[in-house]
Amino acid sequence: MHWSDSVPPKGDFRITLTGDWAPVRAYAQPMIDDPVGVYGDLLPVFAESDLNIVNIECVMGERGAPIPKPGPALQGSR
Repeated sequence: MHWSDSVPPKGDFRITLTGDWAPVRAYAQPMIDDPVGVYGDLLPVFAESDLNIVNIECVMGERGAPIPKPGPALQGSR
């Protein structure tokens, strides 16, 4: 018997998983000013989810310096 077999369901729970998200450069301000224009049909999916898990593909903040690494060093505002 698996532990989940003995736990009764409590109702629906919606989790949304996404790939890379980076609110940087030319995308930063449009994400704030016009989220429907940027996210389109995805915005209601996020809003209706109980939990959104997003891979933030950049550092969020203005402090510090990038570490040397292959590929771009992205940084977004807080």
